Amino acid sequence: MKVPKKKFSYFLFIYGTIVFILSFLFNYWANAIVNPQVLSAKPYFHIITSLPFAFEMSLFFSGLLVFIRFVLVTRYNTQNSYLSNNISKSEQNENLS
Repeated sequence: MKVPKKKFSYFLFIYGTIVFILSFLFNYWANAIVNPQVLSAKPYFHIITSLPFAFEMSLFFSGLLVFIRFVLVTRYNTQNSYLSNNISKSEQNENLS
């Protein structure tokens, strides 16, 4: 049994990658350009400390996008007749009882 590939997963991967790069650049901008602080001769920007921030931001915004898509699909999808049929059948069974 093959699971069909969805187009949304490719879009989500590209979206997450773009968010990762933008949050990495934001961290560089905030630490090295706008507010540089010299602390015991350390450099303004560390890649190691910026990677967790960029990763967490990409997870957050990708999850937010998945949640928004889920809400929109479940709210405005009229072609999903399985769920609506089961709900209407259960309401009919309750009304008959």
